Formats: sequence, C-alpha cells, structure tokens
Amino acid sequence: MIIFVYNHTHNMIKFVKKSSSGSTKEVDLILSDVSNCKSLASSILLRKYLMEMDVDYIEKMDLINKRIEFSRSYLESVLSRDGDIKCTYCGKGDLVIEYDGMRVKESIKATIDHIVPVSRGGGRFDVSNITPCCGECNGKKGNKSLDDFLKSI
Repeated sequence: MIIFVYNHTHNMIKFVKKSSSGSTKEVDLILSDVSNCKSLASSILLRKYLMEMDVDYIEKMDLINKRIEFSRSYLESVLSRDGDIKCTYCGKGDLVIEYDGMRVKESIKATIDHIVPVSRGGGRFDVSNITPCCGECNGKKGNKSLDDFLKSI
C-alpha cells in the first residue's frame, strides 16, 4: 500500500510504501514549492503513477471494474429480455443504467441488489443471488436480510 502524505509546514510530499504486515518498505521525500504549479502537478502525477504500480491498488481497482462490468452486463440482459428494468422492491419502472461520465438520480438509477448480502455470505457474482432494483431501495436495504428489509417498508 502506498500512502501519500503532504506536510504543509515543510513543503514536503512523502510517499511511504508499506507491506501488508504494516512495516515500512520505502520512503520517498519530494520537496515541493506549493506556489509552483508545475511542482505540485508533478507531485500529483508521481502519486498517480506510484498508486498504479501498487499491487494492492491494482487488485482493488480490478475488483471494482469487474463488479461494474458484471452489474452493467446483468442489467443490460434484463433490459434486453424485458424491454424495461423495474425495481423488484418498489415496482418503479424505466430505470436507467449508469455509464461512465453519467450522473443518474438514485430514484431512477438501475442497480443490482444482492438478495443475501455479500457481508452475510451471499455470492457477489452469483446470478441467482441478485435482482434489479432502484438506487433508493438498494440504499435502504443496505446489508439487511431480505425479510428484515421487507418488514421495514
């Protein structure tokens, strides 16, 4: 894991690379003139580069991208099959799949919900454990069991 630390007092940027056990592996110090835009921009680009080289960061981003791709693929298959995406819980229809660069209101945003939450042992990529729902219902359900959620609405 790479930690990016900026020290205002000394105009210093520090990159600390830690192992999974928490011990420090490497420390890089960069003196930065905050008033100099190029210096700050270079520091930000260096941080981005180091984060992209960090194995933990890469694995985390790969999982996030896999989850997004799985969700979109599932929702597109529902749309293709049914001609509409409806919330399983509140019945709201015409839900919109959010793509990169889009901002969709939670009330009309198509999401997938894990019937048995992943935090409670449900399969993250198990199609039999997911259902389409609106962003509002998904947020309200959180990691509640299906029975507990249905009792609360």
